Amino acid sequence: MTAAVEFDPVHMATHEYNFPETVSFARDVQTLSGEEILVGTGLKGEDIHAVVGGAPCQGFSMIGKRALDDPRNQLVNEFARIVLEIQSRYFVLENVAGLATGKHRKFLDEVIELFESNEYQVVTPVRVLQAAEFGVPQSRKRLVLIGARKDVPLPVYPEPTHSARKINGQEVSGTLPLSPSVREALVEIPDADQFPDLLTADVTSATYGEPSLYAAILRGEALVDHFGQIRPHDPSLLTSSMRTNHTQKSIDRFKTTPPGTTGATSPVGTIWKHALCIWHYLIVTRIIGSARRYRIQLPVLETLPGSIPGSSTETNFPTPSGVGFLCFSLS
Repeated sequence: MTAAVEFDPVHMATHEYNFPETVSFARDVQTLSGEEILVGTGLKGEDIHAVVGGAPCQGFSMIGKRALDDPRNQLVNEFARIVLEIQSRYFVLENVAGLATGKHRKFLDEVIELFESNEYQVVTPVRVLQAAEFGVPQSRKRLVLIGARKDVPLPVYPEPTHSARKINGQEVSGTLPLSPSVREALVEIPDADQFPDLLTADVTSATYGEPSLYAAILRGEALVDHFGQIRPHDPSLLTSSMRTNHTQKSIDRFKTTPPGTTGATSPVGTIWKHALCIWHYLIVTRIIGSARRYRIQLPVLETLPGSIPGSSTETNFPTPSGVGFLCFSLS
């Protein structure tokens, strides 16, 4: 990964820790130019294999108000501007499925027209992909727009590698292996509720269980190709796990929410940001053909049953003015 852009400095600091060799830009993309990215990385546009990212999706989300005049909607064009200024060979734009429906379709059509009028080609029809069908322990549907310069071969959408588990009562169909469950992703992580000291601190001594194959692959411990940088850590410590001292009202609400569903006022998706990282990684490796893999640490998720993938209720880049994206140089 060559460069990364993120408006929120805390999110950017986390990204810098996980990807120490990546050039980071913690700023509003509207103030950033493609030339600055190239100068900062010491590369030319031809060296940038792909630009991958997405704009804030609150204005397009079926959950939100879907306001046409939401200023964040215009940031889709900022992503396109960066691609055109860098002249990367490929691009992948991700957003909520709502971008392709209703009046918001005009934003998608506009960005496609912008690319096609500037020597880029776009794969059509544009598809909505389900993360659970690509080995992610989360049910997350996202519109994915992919394209390439006209002087390079046009990529194709990846085909599912897994069958999604039961979601909202739907039966599993097909012959593909089941997608990983929440239990498989988190099985070796100690139960935070068993450590009273985590009510006042975010670290404690703990013993981890045996990781599943899925977790072992993410940690770089399985016998598969792994090109990530394994981070040093103390296996006797459970970190980043400070507990919330829930009110009795919240506890009662959790108890009355059936497994695999969401309450009217209680969001259950707390791994969305991490799943997004895996999502971008999968899109790049499946579409562009890279063999790179990165270790991604998943946090504990207490409100989902273990037999189904997580259900996302929040959306990516919850900042007022930040297109987040990654630049990959594979040459």
